Amino acid sequence: MINKEVITVVTHSGAFHADDVFACATLALVFNDKKIEFIRSREKEIIEKADIVVDVGKIYDPTINRFDHHQTLGAGERENKIPYASFGLVWKHYGRLICPNDEVFNVVDKELVSPIDSLDNGFDLNPYNKNVPSATISFLIGIFTASWSEDFEKVNNNNFLKMLEWSKEILLREIFKTNETILAKEKVIEAYNKAEDKRIIILDKTYPAQEILRDFPEPLFIVRLLQDGKWGIKTISKDPQGFINKKDLPAPWAGLDGEELQKVSGVKDAVFCHKNLFIGAAESKEGALEMARLAVEY
Repeated sequence: MINKEVITVVTHSGAFHADDVFACATLALVFNDKKIEFIRSREKEIIEKADIVVDVGKIYDPTINRFDHHQTLGAGERENKIPYASFGLVWKHYGRLICPNDEVFNVVDKELVSPIDSLDNGFDLNPYNKNVPSATISFLIGIFTASWSEDFEKVNNNNFLKMLEWSKEILLREIFKTNETILAKEKVIEAYNKAEDKRIIILDKTYPAQEILRDFPEPLFIVRLLQDGKWGIKTISKDPQGFINKKDLPAPWAGLDGEELQKVSGVKDAVFCHKNLFIGAAESKEGALEMARLAVEY
């Protein structure tokens, strides 16, 4: 750690990207008890005087707080072959300081840091449909870089700071939600173990259960209490990147709601069924369970 009241962090000037923005956001959270001066420059003299350098300078050496990945041979890669960009390098050395445990640190690296690093290094993350561009965080941050008609340095410098604050909020929320998912795992597994019919898992809260139940062979549907007091039924997808379910809700229910759905399904308090057959709802737990049992046998 750096024992100074004011810490200078230098990153490159010009257009910014998700990796340098999130790297700086990580540092802002790590050193939130100190004043941090973010300087955007490519001047050698300014870089050399900085306490921390991110995404510029062509040096990766955490012992002197240099976190660039633009060297000819890069700055290393993960076990899954995704190379490090500046966000990943800063996260690797400082991320644990803002995570409650190593499991959260690793999941955040997988779900948020690695995709940003991957895109920054030119690796494709959208193998599914080349005709539909991915609206990634990197893409969204790129929207705020200066256009050809704007004052290049002024807009980039001002919007960098805006995106820095936005990225801090995203990072904090990702850490929180990841930890919540980990804490929920015990509850979801307990519900699975108690289930009489393990094809239908009943949850008393909206626990994030997809990722957990997907790995068990039996579960097809989740019945859970929704935040509005109704009870929902949700399918379990076969893989985290797709919408192909282990089993869909019955096709005749697609897009129906209210009395029309109640008539077709026979469930007296059925509320709705999504047209793509992956979620539905009823007014009561009994109604949602009835929908689930019908869906299992359909």
